[in-house]
Amino acid sequence: MMAARGFWRIAALTVLLWLTIAVSMSSPALGARVPIEGMLLVSGVSDLPASVSYFMEGASDEVVQSLTYLDMGDISPDTTKVAYSVRSVSGLWHANTGEIWVASVDGSSATDLSGPTGLGGVNCHVRWSPDGSTLAFMHATPAAGQMTCDAGWQVWLMNSDGTGLRQWLPSSYRVISPTWSPDGYWIMAVDQSSGYVTADVTGAHITSLPLVGMDAEWSKDGSKLAYGAMVPDVVAGESGVWRQFLVADPDGNNPVVVEQQFLKNSDIAAHIAKYNFQPADHDWVSDILGMVGPHVFRWSPLGDQVAFIAAIPFDPNGPEYWYQREVWLYDFPTQQLTQLTHDSTNELCHSFSGPNTTSTHSTVTVDNTSVTFPQVDKDGWTSITRTEDMPALPTSCLRLDNFYQITSTAEVTGAATVAMSYADAEIAAAAESHIAMLRYDAATAQWEDITVSRDAAQKVITGQSTALGLIGLAYPLPASDFSDVTSSTSDPYWALWEIEAVYAAGVVQGYSDGTYHPTDPVTRDQMAVYISRALAGGDAAVPPGPSAATFSDVPTGYWAFKYVEYAVSEDVVKGYDDGTYKPADQVDRGQMAVFVARAIATPTDGADLVNYTPPTTATFSDVPTSFWAYKYVEYIAQPSIGVTQGYPDGLYHPEYVCTRDQMAVYVARAFKLQ
Repeated sequence: MMAARGFWRIAALTVLLWLTIAVSMSSPALGARVPIEGMLLVSGVSDLPASVSYFMEGASDEVVQSLTYLDMGDISPDTTKVAYSVRSVSGLWHANTGEIWVASVDGSSATDLSGPTGLGGVNCHVRWSPDGSTLAFMHATPAAGQMTCDAGWQVWLMNSDGTGLRQWLPSSYRVISPTWSPDGYWIMAVDQSSGYVTADVTGAHITSLPLVGMDAEWSKDGSKLAYGAMVPDVVAGESGVWRQFLVADPDGNNPVVVEQQFLKNSDIAAHIAKYNFQPADHDWVSDILGMVGPHVFRWSPLGDQVAFIAAIPFDPNGPEYWYQREVWLYDFPTQQLTQLTHDSTNELCHSFSGPNTTSTHSTVTVDNTSVTFPQVDKDGWTSITRTEDMPALPTSCLRLDNFYQITSTAEVTGAATVAMSYADAEIAAAAESHIAMLRYDAATAQWEDITVSRDAAQKVITGQSTALGLIGLAYPLPASDFSDVTSSTSDPYWALWEIEAVYAAGVVQGYSDGTYHPTDPVTRDQMAVYISRALAGGDAAVPPGPSAATFSDVPTGYWAFKYVEYAVSEDVVKGYDDGTYKPADQVDRGQMAVFVARAIATPTDGADLVNYTPPTTATFSDVPTSFWAYKYVEYIAQPSIGVTQGYPDGLYHPEYVCTRDQMAVYVARAFKLQ
């Protein structure tokens, strides 16, 4: 119970800081260039609590200032909306009301979602689900004059349009600060009586986690959960606790102790006496355990490392426990635990300071970026900070993802290696081989290409430079060969890369007037031309066809005769039962899946995918297992094939007619055309 009270004291102080910042959000000093949660885990100082700064990502100063009483807000996964609470505060710990609002990212179209539901009370700390369909938030109904935290917080859920209001866990659980697992299946919240609790969105499968400190975290893929715990024990006749770093299943079950250390009560008492702390008045033992125990976990982007805060080992003769809290890194492949910072302090807003680049730790990873120094001659501090304030990129060049200002005070020998992942970026497959890592040379006011390797499988670009500075990923736009397919950097045509890829491969030729007609529907004869040229390796490689026609409506003199016949010989088309091909019929997305799947099927899959077994559960609700083209749609939707991901609404829309730009995308992806 003492541990729980100490844990709650930390959480309460954090809420105090959040409230303090919430009522000062109109300050012009607050800018859009604010680190997001986890941004400066081992490499800098974050000015604001993670929840507030996460909301501010991508928001302009004007937007932030217009939401003066923003309290623990969040931005939607598609970055088009923000959710936040507006609170009426009377006194430091008394909130009379708290409404959940949703607005556009520019602050317009603000709507009170909690008012129409009649929920009332105080509502705050709202969080979007990963798919943007649901909001989780804290709710309490304090009596007149009662402190909000004494009223008993609960976590509630509602649909993003304000419907479907429901309580997450039974009222016996007093929980705060909900967070979502990356897949949106699990929710985790702070349990005021024990530590943390996880459950699915229905409130079932509840698991309690007795944590040391704050901020347990799922790995980026949601497959693992890292957290800290303390277990009372007696070792060699000495009473004390094990401070443990554990990794569990995403629901918190099947925990495995990764690292642990035994902390004797006598050492804690000696430390308390050294500073004349009064255990009778304060839960200092609990506080020390909470402060020096493993907490504030952060996973590396690839999930192979976890960084956390802890004083390991605890030194009863060292400085005050507050200054023993260091940043540590655990590497799973090598099973090594490395101290990254020394004499560090940790603010409640997750600020870290101290050297993090040493001869034994030459790599710093933040967000999707890592910097590795070949030889560290003198310890230093490396900072990786996301920035929007940057010079214009070279002409016809588009930024792929975030750019980072990278600096280091460490003395090093040789060129630093910078690795950036673009796994979450949207980019045409045809453009991947052209992605470059660029560094801005302030002395010459020029961008330079520092790329040394591209790993398409892991989606990682690596570069090297003897100087750091402003670095990021970008790719050039190809010049368009068609007047109706723009290559302007301000508004490039959505399928530019793929159209140019199929043109370069000799799959399409365009029209005599220099146009491509990207929105024209694709007919069955045109589809045969696309597929045949892609299969054969260009127009000249397509054979002339047999002396006798296979289909009565595609005679030997028909303009697409040889292409249709080649598609027949490659088991791509079969025609209709009446012996016709119907070359002028338009191709819908269901038929497109059949054409493409048959064309790229491997010998193992067999002709017409005879050996391919589709999944028993449909990927798209509008293409059920009974749909005539089900196995073909599922085949091209496989991640390893990557031809289609469906539409933003989660459907495939097999009934939609394919256009020439869409067909260029399908063929470029299917045949890996660059």
